[in-house]
Amino acid sequence: MKTDPPNNQKSFEQEFLSAFQEAFAKPGEMPAKVDEFAPVESGIFAGTNVVSNPDPIKSPQKKSTDDPLTGITITVSPDRMTALLRGDHARFFTAEAILLALRQQRIIYGIDLDILRKTVENLSEDGSWTGEEIVARGTPAKNGAAISSPIFDLDVSPQSGNPRCLIEGQELPFDRLEGFIREESLTSQPPLDFKVKAVRRGEVLALVSSETKAEPGCDVHGAIVHPEKQFLCPGDHVKQNEQNGNYEAMIFGYLDLDGNRLTVLPPLIITADLMAVYFVSLPQVGSTVRPSPAEIQMLLMLEGINSNCFLIKQIKMLCETANPAEFPTFLKIASGSPALDGRNADFIPAIVTEKQAGTIREDDSIDLKERNILRSVDAGDFLGEKILSTPGRAGYDIFGKKRRAVDGHDVNILTNGAITIQKKPDRILYYARNSGNITFRNNTLILTEIFRVDGNVDYASGNIEVKTALQVKGSVMPGFKVKAKGATIIGGAVENGGIVLVEGDLKVANGIIGEKTRIVVMGSLQAKYIQDAEVIVKGDITIESYIFGGRVMSGGEIAIKRSAGRQEGKVIGAFICAVNGISVSTVGSPSNQNSVMAIQRDPRLLEEMNQTNQEIIFCSENISKMMRTLQLGSVSAEAIREMLGKVPDTKKELFMKILDNLNKFIKRRKFLSEKVVALEAGISKTLNEAKIRVTTEFFLGNQVRIGDKNFTANDDLGPSIFQLKDDRIIH
Repeated sequence: MKTDPPNNQKSFEQEFLSAFQEAFAKPGEMPAKVDEFAPVESGIFAGTNVVSNPDPIKSPQKKSTDDPLTGITITVSPDRMTALLRGDHARFFTAEAILLALRQQRIIYGIDLDILRKTVENLSEDGSWTGEEIVARGTPAKNGAAISSPIFDLDVSPQSGNPRCLIEGQELPFDRLEGFIREESLTSQPPLDFKVKAVRRGEVLALVSSETKAEPGCDVHGAIVHPEKQFLCPGDHVKQNEQNGNYEAMIFGYLDLDGNRLTVLPPLIITADLMAVYFVSLPQVGSTVRPSPAEIQMLLMLEGINSNCFLIKQIKMLCETANPAEFPTFLKIASGSPALDGRNADFIPAIVTEKQAGTIREDDSIDLKERNILRSVDAGDFLGEKILSTPGRAGYDIFGKKRRAVDGHDVNILTNGAITIQKKPDRILYYARNSGNITFRNNTLILTEIFRVDGNVDYASGNIEVKTALQVKGSVMPGFKVKAKGATIIGGAVENGGIVLVEGDLKVANGIIGEKTRIVVMGSLQAKYIQDAEVIVKGDITIESYIFGGRVMSGGEIAIKRSAGRQEGKVIGAFICAVNGISVSTVGSPSNQNSVMAIQRDPRLLEEMNQTNQEIIFCSENISKMMRTLQLGSVSAEAIREMLGKVPDTKKELFMKILDNLNKFIKRRKFLSEKVVALEAGISKTLNEAKIRVTTEFFLGNQVRIGDKNFTANDDLGPSIFQLKDDRIIH
């Protein structure tokens, strides 16, 4: 609680003002003692004020009732070492008023009484003053330590800002050094001008001496200013020797200066996954300094790297390599052991699922015994095996921390009960218990019987539509329809008006007959003969006898076998079209010149190319719209920069999004254009490689078409092979 001073004792304020009044007393009066203004913490500043016995200050007679400090400002510098008095037409002020203003701002040390006196005495005739004067100055602290280095020259000039290390006259890139030693640098090389200074463990980095005594100072507020700490201080991996005060390196590494902190950076990169440590070898100033194996192992141990992870051979090579140019920038010197995940269970079917077109024998007939139309099996056949999953093997990182491995996932293979299971230590074997049709889908192994029609497809059975394989022992009668998802066998014929749609393969024991008959097969077709029917097959077509009339088209090859019989291997009055090739015995007859043997472009590739071209048009339209929106004449970098320079800041984000979409459309269009070129090349290659083989005779007047090229025989030809070469049909 504050109490009033007794009447016979001056208060602090009264004593403070009295001191200033005495300082400006008339001649013969006692001046103030400047010791009274020194800080109470120490007497070292006693007698340091500017004036000891000032002459009396004559204050001009006040001619106005204005505030005596009107037009006067007092400013203290940021370091509180000076107080600046400014006057702007200040009138009739007194020294006492200025001293009181100083006191109000707690300016009590280093007051220059001579400056105050001269300022008051030099008022203009009208009693005003304009100008500025430093009226108080603090005393700076004195630093005692001096630092030098046997390695570098230290530049501590005020113009340089922070201290700089100059080695052999050049400043090293300390600002980039720490940024380069990181995992992202493993795929790059340092710039050509990038050099470092390597130091050994225990090497003296700086010599510290104390030749002068450090002394504190005082600011204008009377506060003690302690001597600054050493402008170069030890940082990471640098210690100060307790005996001589010198700075010494604690590890092998690269010298670094971070502000005023002298540090040594360990030349190591630890990968983000904590599975490897790389030594970073950078170009050095002066002679190259190589670490010893002990220093490398110490670096690793300081980082906490498990000693079992040390790559001793690599460390030895690092330390013994004489020529720095032969050494890689990054060398792995420690490595963890990655966890090895277990193997997932898998089912490997023993049944070949790909359909086979067969092979051509020496007599040009086709062997279709292994075509795998139905993927049928007999009782006791091996169906496949399940490879069992295995557990994972745990690993560890470079710190010795265990890395968990993932065990392999099991796969539950379901069966339909008609399958025998035999278990082994590392696998499970599956065998057919009955004959049937085998399928494996969605991890389910199913042995099913083929759907059978014991007679014809007629009024007794009605139209047939099944989602499995199908076997018809009889024929498909006129007007009836058969549709099956699996492989289909027709033991008789397909009569005029019959429709057969099969997603798998189709085998017709007899013929396919009639102008109203339509056959569409997604797999391959095998039949005895075709007469006047329309047949479209995605895969290969194999005919055992002949084709008379009709239209027969294949996305693969067409082969008409040559066997015993007067009509075997013949094509008469029919349009035969395939993608990969045609093999026949005879084309036409002396009385029939209406046969066409054609190789067409692959419809699937054409459709894909058409869809691709449509997408290219879509991309081009969007590119045009966005370029109009952006007002771009081109998409060059210069045009884009110029456009962005004109865009207001409020719209730049929107325009950048449009530019991003524009770039995506341009890249997509380029990709699609390249795809079209590849498709065209594929189509052209197919046309050029496809052949029409005629093993016996090609009669006068019949035609060959390959792509958009036509050939009509002007005479009867013997065995011939027709193909496209140099954009024309040759034979």
